[in-house]
Amino acid sequence: MERWRPIAAAAGCWLWQQLRRSPARLRWLLAFLRGLPRQVRAGAAVTIVLLMVGGSVLFIRNPSGPFGKIEPLPPDAATLTRIPVLGPGHRYLFFPISGRVTAGLKYRYVLLTRCGLDYPTGPDFDGSFWDSVDSTQRDKLAKPPADFAAPEDVGYMILVSPNSAEFHSSVGGVAQYTRRTAALIAAVCN
Repeated sequence: MERWRPIAAAAGCWLWQQLRRSPARLRWLLAFLRGLPRQVRAGAAVTIVLLMVGGSVLFIRNPSGPFGKIEPLPPDAATLTRIPVLGPGHRYLFFPISGRVTAGLKYRYVLLTRCGLDYPTGPDFDGSFWDSVDSTQRDKLAKPPADFAAPEDVGYMILVSPNSAEFHSSVGGVAQYTRRTAALIAAVCN
């Protein structure tokens, strides 16, 4: 049953989108069905309804879908967040402290947006820091986009794949991130 769930959800969603996009497609489908024998029409109608209902139910039950439950973040895996670096400026070597998460689940996350979506470390999520895919936000002081709350945004993060994650803003924005693999030395945002 579990292996058919993505297929049924995709088929139901695809069919619904195709019929919703164009009334001509719906008229074509109805004309096609009228030309078939009564038993075949009944079977086709039942199949279409089952695909649409099954797809929508599976879409709603999808944990990363719009109605999925938002989980709390797992406990931190460490306590040391940064150490000062000798030299000019007030720079620090930052360490990620977050615990590991399960891919595909939503986790409540408070993103600091006062100095942009990525400065100085990006989100500390799934045991790593994350770099913004948006080049206007990456590794620099920047004003956050209009669809993010400031100075912090309480939304949720999803681990999409081992090296990509998304933050969904409380205001409706979506920020995409890639996992940072190198050490991070940066100044603190004032």
